[in-house]
Amino acid sequence: HHDKPGAVAFLSAHLVVAGDEASVIDALARRSAGGSDFASRATLGRNYSRVDPDASAWALIDVQRFPMAKQAHVEGSGEAGQLVGALKSVSVVALQAAVRGDAVDISAAGVTESDETRQLMEDSIRGVVAMWRLAAQEKSPEAVSMLRRFKIGNDGQAVTIKGTLTGDYLRSLADKRAVR
Repeated sequence: HHDKPGAVAFLSAHLVVAGDEASVIDALARRSAGGSDFASRATLGRNYSRVDPDASAWALIDVQRFPMAKQAHVEGSGEAGQLVGALKSVSVVALQAAVRGDAVDISAAGVTESDETRQLMEDSIRGVVAMWRLAAQEKSPEAVSMLRRFKIGNDGQAVTIKGTLTGDYLRSLADKRAVR
């Protein structure tokens, strides 16, 4: 919230707690009192298993507690509008990246209880990725083959997208940026 100060606590080299100041203080107090039941608590804890222990960076986001998610609005229709509409019923988003040599494996998952919403999200994500491939054909042909290898799925609880940004592709982005 804009009127509440935010806080971040670095609990270890692998665990960061962030949120409004009161929530972070409460989490630190529970942890110092011996609380280690994160995986069995609340929305985020139940989805912690979605995080790959080898991930270089990750985030679990309780979308229902994120005020801007409820207010999100996209003008027009089509895949992007449907996707934003479906995201309003997503409870958790899990994002992660793992550095593997000079490439980065990335993945995202949107958790929702509704079968219909999961199907809508899966279809919308496939449409958005197809539009990206179409737009990239002339400007960045290497991106087309990379995007084609991204896997989109539905595990019965969440819609997932996984893929790898190759070192060559990341370097080409950096080179294009340097030219600008």
